[in-house]
Amino acid sequence: MLRVIAVTAGIPGLAANEWIRTSNGHNYRGDLVVRSRRVVIQVNADDLDDPGELLARISRVLASRPLAD
Repeated sequence: MLRVIAVTAGIPGLAANEWIRTSNGHNYRGDLVVRSRRVVIQVNADDLDDPGELLARISRVLASRPLAD
């Protein structure tokens, strides 16, 4: 559902099931990742109840992050 909401809203650069390596060397798999902004936002089922607010939060976070090298 999150992917449908994000893609429909035109969130750019989404990649599904990407591996993420943190600065301290831990590896995680992100459900949806915006690698160009090095952004992974934790979302739970309650967040899907208000897609507008969720998209606003995602947009704020993306806008606050510079493009990755």
